[in-house]
Amino acid sequence: MRFATEAQTDVLSALVADSLAVGALGAWLVPEVSERSPLLRAYARLLLNAGMRSGQVHTAGQDAAVSVWYERHLPRPTAGVTVEELHEALGRHADRFALLHACLDATIPAGPHAHLAVLAARPGCGQAAVALLEHRHRLLDNVGQPAYTTIVTAEPRESVLGQLGYVPRAPAQLAPAGPVLWRMWRSPCSEPRGLYPRRARLHQVTPPYWGGSGR
Repeated sequence: MRFATEAQTDVLSALVADSLAVGALGAWLVPEVSERSPLLRAYARLLLNAGMRSGQVHTAGQDAAVSVWYERHLPRPTAGVTVEELHEALGRHADRFALLHACLDATIPAGPHAHLAVLAARPGCGQAAVALLEHRHRLLDNVGQPAYTTIVTAEPRESVLGQLGYVPRAPAQLAPAGPVLWRMWRSPCSEPRGLYPRRARLHQVTPPYWGGSGR
């Protein structure tokens, strides 16, 4: 399934924005509650467009979950969403988003890996997100490739990612008084299983692209 329609862009942007809005990161990015939803949707659209442009965007469960992945190789690529794009889309609110991206880019591991830049799911559809991860992990295990992501949580080892083999590394805190970003690293499994998890239907919404840029 190609990511070709404006309607699907709107649906997935809302999904990513809603996932951000309920957490500490969304509240820090846009402190004003009345402005949070439209700004996070504009930001989510930037993330998805960047993923379409230079990474891979996948959905599962009739757009119940979405993920954005990038291939990271040396030398480390520049950010997929530029500062100029952030300011054009978000205006006076762009500074904290730019600070987030600067922090993310500065803390990305230098070695080759697959970078999970976005993961979001509708409420009650966590298994669709797990299906996306399990599918990608099997592909990575088959070629012996590690994975990396960042999350905002008080208990990184107890998170879904922690339960799927991601190990927390040194955290980074956003300022002023921002949330803690946990850097999570998953080493490839030495005994990869089949390519598809049980009862998972994966929809690829952009063509495969290896060697794209990141967040």
